[in-house]
Amino acid sequence: MRFVLALTLFYLRFCMPASAQGIGTANIIVFGISILRSISKTSIAFVFFSFIFFGANVQAQDQVTFRQLSVKDGLSQNSAISIIQDSIGYLWIATQDGLNKYDGRKFTRYPFQFVDITKPDYSHLGKLYLDRQHQLWIIPTDNVLYKYDPESDVFKSQFDIGDAYTLFQDSNENYWISTHKKEIFFVDGKSMQISKIPFDRALQGIINDIAEIHPDTILLLGKNEFVKIAVDTKNSVVIQPKGPSGKALQSNFSAMTSGKSEELYFGTNGNGLFVKNKGSKRLERMPTYSFEESLPTDLNILDLLLDSKNRLWIATYGQGLYMVNMKSQKITPFTNEKHNPRTLHYNDVLCVYEDYLGTLWFGTDGAGLSYYDEYLEKFNSLTNNQTPENINIDVVRSIAVTHDSII
Repeated sequence: MRFVLALTLFYLRFCMPASAQGIGTANIIVFGISILRSISKTSIAFVFFSFIFFGANVQAQDQVTFRQLSVKDGLSQNSAISIIQDSIGYLWIATQDGLNKYDGRKFTRYPFQFVDITKPDYSHLGKLYLDRQHQLWIIPTDNVLYKYDPESDVFKSQFDIGDAYTLFQDSNENYWISTHKKEIFFVDGKSMQISKIPFDRALQGIINDIAEIHPDTILLLGKNEFVKIAVDTKNSVVIQPKGPSGKALQSNFSAMTSGKSEELYFGTNGNGLFVKNKGSKRLERMPTYSFEESLPTDLNILDLLLDSKNRLWIATYGQGLYMVNMKSQKITPFTNEKHNPRTLHYNDVLCVYEDYLGTLWFGTDGAGLSYYDEYLEKFNSLTNNQTPENINIDVVRSIAVTHDSII
């Protein structure tokens, strides 16, 4: 069954007919299996024997190989700032020179540009966002909020809030919007009325990220501070985060994600990764003592993702990518190796995204998209560079196996 699934995904990604593009994700496996039934036995045998001969097995899942999508494939520009997948299955990529919609074969470009500014203690990146109604939102260089209308294939401005920086929708379908002026706006999900959240004092910096830590509580991440907001009353409390020693942390908090044990992970611009465990009032350095490896404490973290396999991916500027495996408690770094095309394609990683099929996408600041598909790791290729000079395998028309298992 594992082989059939891998073969299905392989066929869908590289051999899917044009008539099947854009199908709903709920039907993709059923569609894939029906496609498999139409493949000749010779084709199945070809992939099957390749699968066995080239040593693909369960252990291949531990070997991460990165593939690439870039301007060579039709991407409008090689700085992939933000990535999102819509409900139909299209992948959207924001770049400095165009918004791209990818259908698995070709790119469609929309005339929007996105900000890409990263400094040692600060970052400003354009945004793509998919809300709970599967509506696509963008914040391009003009800092205006636009929502995509799929019927007209047009993005329309919303809310009349200029200088937008970050958008978030809570579980009650309310919208929260931060601005470059250090403001926070609340949009009621039912009435769509807009109100400004009052603060007792001015915030120290722009709110970089917004998250819901409880159905009635919103958490804002900023410079040297967190802000808790009660959804019903809109009352806010400014919190000075404290480190392991109890001293206040002087950090620009850039990204946040939550774990399965209700722990919270916080990325910073230039001060590494922190974790706040449930019930604790302090932030601890991540990883904790239970890990064998450690992370650099000066990481400039631009994005965090806890994937469906409980692995924490850390996108950094200048130091590549890190994977923290919570189950095995191991940390794996990934960086570019100039002469190895299977490594991460650039060390400045701007964003991380997991699509509906579990493929992990990494937007870089100069090499387009790197992506990791676990199922494709089960398929390996053999080229003329790997065979004796008198053997040519550029064109393979048939494969057979002898009684002594020689192909």
